[in-house]
Formats: sequence, structure tokens, C-alpha cells
Amino acid sequence: MSESVTSGDLEQRILGVVRDVLDDGGIAADDGWVASGGTSLKAVWLVAGLARETGVLLDLSDVGDATSAVGLTAILSEHLDGSG
Repeated sequence: MSESVTSGDLEQRILGVVRDVLDDGGIAADDGWVASGGTSLKAVWLVAGLARETGVLLDLSDVGDATSAVGLTAILSEHLDGSG
């Protein structure tokens, strides 16, 4: 990951996308996105939103594996570091 982007910054950007997709500004970083109203269609929107925000196109299975913004940050950090 770029030194100018900390994992905290990335997490906040990802959380912003999750909140936008779910139309819920009160979701915390460790809240499960499915339990907060996520659906399979919203998972597609989440993948698209994350790609716009980070430049990384995740698989839908990545979104399923990462149950929260914290989990998505870990997966995206690997991709941005070149190890994913």
C-alpha cells in the first residue's frame, strides 16, 4: 500500500462506500454488512463502489468472505500491496 494511504484512511474510505451502498450512515467499521441490510445485489454495488474508490476490482466472493469494512480493508490492503 502507498505510504500516503494508511490502513485507517483506507478503512474510512471503504466504510464510506459500505454506508453509501446500504444507505446507512450509522454503520460502524466492524458491523457486518449483510446483517446491516446487505443483499446479493448490494454486494455487486459494493464491488463497483470499491473499485471506483480504490481502483481494485474484487470478486464477489471477497465481499462474502469479508463480513465488515474491517474485513474488506484487510482484503483490499493485500491487493493494493500487490500480494493479493
